[in-house]
Amino acid sequence: MAKEPEVLALKPNKEMEQVLKSFVAKNPCEKCLYELYINKESPDSYILTIYRGEVSFTQDENVHYNQQSLGRITISGKEFKVFSGAEHYFNNERILNEHKEVVFDSFPNNKHIIPIAWTAIDSAGTITIKSYTNVYPFIPLPVEIYAAPISIKEDIKAEKNH
Repeated sequence: MAKEPEVLALKPNKEMEQVLKSFVAKNPCEKCLYELYINKESPDSYILTIYRGEVSFTQDENVHYNQQSLGRITISGKEFKVFSGAEHYFNNERILNEHKEVVFDSFPNNKHIIPIAWTAIDSAGTITIKSYTNVYPFIPLPVEIYAAPISIKEDIKAEKNH
């Protein structure tokens, strides 16, 4: 059996740590995967997709290209896999145990986990968080017909009071 490639344990800056803590607090789930996708658009502009769901947001891509995350972050007891696009070229040995077919049942007792994704737009150090519909990592954001803003100001105040 092949050994899983090593991944880096990453430590986010203070602002990103707060965003991820808020995401976990507002979207709790015991059996979910947590992922962070980082897309650098220019020297001071980033699009970050923060995801929680039953399967990887990019599962089909990961299996097709045999790619795994290069780094991980642990926030509030949840491990986030971190993707940047570089995993396409590194850590791309055969993925173990991810070739299984995912079958969704007919939502018995409404126990199906609905995937959640936030989009954090970091422009010159100012982070704006929105919830777009039909967002996917590394692809331009959809036309902003409706992108609900998400406030984490209360989370930041509570964190400072501890």
